[in-house]
Amino acid sequence: MKTTDYISVFLASKLAQGVSKKTITMYKTVLRKLPEALPTTTEALEQVLATWQGLSPHSRATYLRHLKTFYLWLQAHGRLPGPPPKIPRTPTRRPRTRAFSTGEILSIIHTDLPPLEKAAIWLLMATGIRIGEAAPIKWGDIEDGYLKVEGKTGFRLVPLPQEALHALIALGAVKPSAKLTPSRPFPFTTNYLGRRVRKALAQAGIRGPKAGPHTLRHTFATHYLRNGGDLASLSQILGHQNITTTMRYLHLAQEDLKERIALYNPLTKALH
Repeated sequence: MKTTDYISVFLASKLAQGVSKKTITMYKTVLRKLPEALPTTTEALEQVLATWQGLSPHSRATYLRHLKTFYLWLQAHGRLPGPPPKIPRTPTRRPRTRAFSTGEILSIIHTDLPPLEKAAIWLLMATGIRIGEAAPIKWGDIEDGYLKVEGKTGFRLVPLPQEALHALIALGAVKPSAKLTPSRPFPFTTNYLGRRVRKALAQAGIRGPKAGPHTLRHTFATHYLRNGGDLASLSQILGHQNITTTMRYLHLAQEDLKERIALYNPLTKALH
């Protein structure tokens, strides 16, 4: 079999497992870089990887992670003559996560934003969903206080707080237009919706490289933990495949605890 044949069967199996379209697209991007004759030894694969130039450390690590999954699948299904080639690990330093402060959240809330931008921002901040999950949602995805979204791990139901629901309802009340798609609250591409969210955040006085829609997701997760939410339920809400991914938010919540302990411990209170 050619490499493309192996890839076709692999992708079909992933689709059957319910893997998201975005993840399938990423697998296609990575695996199409393999030659027609599948490298089955570490030496042969190293020669192929040497041609993968121009990737950032983060992108290279992502590519190698998807490649490893492919080779493990090949091994599990008896498609390799021996052990799978060793996939090198690329250490990456995850950029520091930023969450908006309570003051910044209040600034967003009290800024007179257009209905669409308000609905998008309130939805992202109240549910923690990704901008790429928010853009394609349909009105029919909202039912009985839940929002059905399609993420990296497939479909999931996310509780929809009343405040975000009311912002969406208000959007629906002003939405009718021949130019808009009736079945969707946000009839735009993910990138365009993201630009409108950034512009709205700037209107609220929040600027900088981290003042974007994904920071609203970080804000939800961080304040969820600070306000007493648990890690397991947060992981489920965010749609993380592994709870270790969710643990990145613990350090932000713990920073807040350090400040509270410094202010409210009995020794400090007695001395001051």
